[in-house]
Amino acid sequence: LGTYYSLVLPYPLIFLAVWLLLLVGWYLVGLPIGPGIYPRLP
Repeated sequence: LGTYYSLVLPYPLIFLAVWLLLLVGWYLVGLPIGPGIYPRLP
């Protein structure tokens, strides 16, 4: 079981890191989340 976890664990960590970078980049660029909805308050 430990071998399985050690083989599988890097994948969700990489997935999490990529999504965090994507969300931070989206926020920094200032793109809308939806139609007319921006991540910052006016």
